[in-house]
Amino acid sequence: MTDTLALVKLYQDVTARFAVETPGVAQPFGWREPPRQFTGPRIAWVPGDPAGNIGADEAARNVGRNPRPISTLRELFHCVISTSDQTAPEVELAQYVAVRALRDAWWRAVYLAAHGTVRVISQAWNIDRQNERRFGATLIAICTIESMVADAPLEGVPEDTAINARLSLLDVTETIHVTKDSPP
Repeated sequence: MTDTLALVKLYQDVTARFAVETPGVAQPFGWREPPRQFTGPRIAWVPGDPAGNIGADEAARNVGRNPRPISTLRELFHCVISTSDQTAPEVELAQYVAVRALRDAWWRAVYLAAHGTVRVISQAWNIDRQNERRFGATLIAICTIESMVADAPLEGVPEDTAINARLSLLDVTETIHVTKDSPP
């Protein structure tokens, strides 16, 4: 497995850019349901699509790297982008503009962090018709990112581990030293 997964790297790069360019935007990561009432701009990053699907494996891209890629996971994730214009809480046009501006800033940061490897599959407004007086607005963007699946075992033993062993057969005893580079 690689040191940093593609979705984790994208999340870290986007949150770092927002911290510098647009501070004050909360960006939690995970499967917990976002609170229904929010007080400020918020982008919740959730692995998988809203149904929980992870994505599909495809042929390896960018071969020749070390470790060698054996496939590319088109990993699904979705972002719940929410905000409000508190200067005009009753004006839906103002709420629309506020969310679109936050969505556009999010997409700019995603584009700059992972151009060519990330794609928005669909976007939808989260519209609850039962609540006549909503606070702000919410947009859900479902995306994929290319994530390498490496030809590397799950690490559990440090790379510099060695084994010293004594082998005995009849009246012959040998001491051997085995490292990761020892021939099989």
